[in-house]
This record gives sequence, structure tokens and C-alpha cells, in this order.
Amino acid sequence: MNPALESCRAFFEQHGFGGRFRSSFTPSAFRRAAEAFGFSEVRVFGSTVRGTDTERSDVNLLVNASDDGDYLTVAAFRDEVSKLICFPVDAIIDDNSLGSSRDTS
Repeated sequence: MNPALESCRAFFEQHGFGGRFRSSFTPSAFRRAAEAFGFSEVRVFGSTVRGTDTERSDVNLLVNASDDGDYLTVAAFRDEVSKLICFPVDAIIDDNSLGSSRDTS
């Protein structure tokens, strides 16, 4: 497990925020981080949306990218958001957002 995330969890638990405290996430935090990395239309999916997540679940994000979006940038975005929200994050690019200049054969 990531030591920084464990430190965040320990802080929250020490100050009485145990259990589910993801409801305080604001879409604007995701949007600002996405824009900084050249992504748009951040959508949350998976257990967080279904309400079946736990304090050990990751947050799944789907983002739109321009043609020059790459997986190293996604990894950097994922790490940045993870630091902001103190939870592991998985992020993927919505293939439908990529322009027609990409070779799909």
C-alpha cells in the first residue's frame, strides 16, 4: 500500500472520520486536476457510484482525452488525484473521446 495514502487514512481515523468519508469529494477537485493534465469530462464509476465501496476501495475515473492523451499522463493524473483525495485511484481514457486520427485497425 502507498505510505502517503496510509498516512491520510491514519489522520482521518485519528480525528474521528472513520468508515465512509468519500461523500465529501467534490467534482471540482477532479475537474481541476483533469484540466491540468489535459483531460475533460471526468466520470466516476464502479463501487463508488454503486455505494458498495469501502475505505479500502479505489476510486475509478473515466476521462476524455485529446488525440495526444497517453498512458503516462493518465498515470500522473491518477497519482495526483490519489494524493488529493487520500484514496487509491484508477483512471482510464474513454476510447470514444479519442479523435478519428488514431488508427483503430
